[in-house]
Amino acid sequence: MKILKLIGFVVLFGCILSTDLLASNIQINQIQTQKKTMILNHLENNDLISSEIKKLGDKKEDVLCLALNMYHEARGSTIEDQIATTYVVFNRLEDKNYPLFYPKNEKSICNIVFDRYQFCWTNDEYIKKPREIEVWNNIQKLAYELYINPIHKERAKSFKMKHYVLSTMLPMDNKPKWIDNRTVTANIGKHSYMLLGKEKIIESEYYQTIIKKTYNEIFNKTMK
Repeated sequence: MKILKLIGFVVLFGCILSTDLLASNIQINQIQTQKKTMILNHLENNDLISSEIKKLGDKKEDVLCLALNMYHEARGSTIEDQIATTYVVFNRLEDKNYPLFYPKNEKSICNIVFDRYQFCWTNDEYIKKPREIEVWNNIQKLAYELYINPIHKERAKSFKMKHYVLSTMLPMDNKPKWIDNRTVTANIGKHSYMLLGKEKIIESEYYQTIIKKTYNEIFNKTMK
C-alpha cells in the first residue's frame, strides 16, 4: 500500500509539473503572438508594406516575417547573409522538430520566426520597428522574391543549415552551449552557419556557392 501511495505521489507530481510546463508554453506562445501581431499591425497602419506583398492576401504575413527576420538579423551584413538567414527559416519549416514551442500543427513561417528563444530580436519585450526605410523596402523585395519562387525552398535543402551565430561569438568563453554541439560549416557575411556534428559536411565553398547563385539570379533578374 505504501508503495502504491508513493507511486501515486510521483504520478501526481509529474502531472502537476507537466501541467505547469504546458501552461508556461501556452503563455510564452501568447506573448510571442501578441508581439507578432503588434509589429504586423504597425507595418500595416504606417504604410510600410510593399504593394507586391499586399497583393499576397493571407500569405503576406509570412513574407513580412521573413523580411523582419532579415532586417533584424542581417541588415548590417551582406545580402548573401540575408538570403542565408531565410534559407535557415525554410529548412526549419521542413523540419518536423520545428517550431519548438508553438504546436506543430500551427507550423508557419511566422511561427518559425517568432518561436521563443530562436531568433534573438523576437525575445525583446517589444519588437523594434524598421526605421531605415530604404533598407526595409529593399529587404521586402528580397523576401518577396525568395518566397514567391519555389526553387528557393528546394535550394535551401541543399544549403542544409538550420543554425547560425554571429562569428564574433565563437571565441567567447561565455558563448551559448548549443554552439558546442554544432560544426561551423560556412561563413557568410557576419554569421557562421552550422550543422550538427553528425551531419555530413561538404567544403564550405559549396554552401557559399549556393547562396551566391541565388544572389546572382535574383539581382540579375529583378533587383537592378
